Amino acid sequence: MARFFERLPSLRASLPWILFALSLTLNVFFLGGYYYKRTLDQRLTGSEQERGRYVVEQLRFDPEQRQRFQEFRQRARERQRETLRANRPVIESLWREIEKPEPDAKQLDGYIERLTNNRLAFQREQMNDVLRFAKTLDEKQRVEFLELVRTRLERGAAFPRRPDARPDR
Repeated sequence: MARFFERLPSLRASLPWILFALSLTLNVFFLGGYYYKRTLDQRLTGSEQERGRYVVEQLRFDPEQRQRFQEFRQRARERQRETLRANRPVIESLWREIEKPEPDAKQLDGYIERLTNNRLAFQREQMNDVLRFAKTLDEKQRVEFLELVRTRLERGAAFPRRPDARPDR
């Protein structure tokens, strides 16, 4: 016990170095986590092809899984186009009503309900497709795939749009 108290002064002298090493270690882990999150965000918010390539590489799909994944994505794109096509005239009517000097609240509610129902149907069909595709994967791939989907949904599906992609009114 006496030896411990004899060593105490040297411990006090090295305490700043110990704290410095601990701080440095924590900072390295923080920066590593930040870099990983940033890289993942960039991969998940890249172009359609980049996101697809990332998923295929990350989950190491075999050729058959890759084909099913491409078909899954193609159905999603077609369904999204159909939903946008169906919503376009409703949105235009909604804006025409909003721009009137005295917009009819019941008309606006009807347009909003139609838009909501179209989007809800799209999301239901899309989620059913996600689940069907996930069932074709092995357990590890399924967990990783669903985690990627969850990450994408939590971080928002709204990617920065190109200025020329915005429809004119």
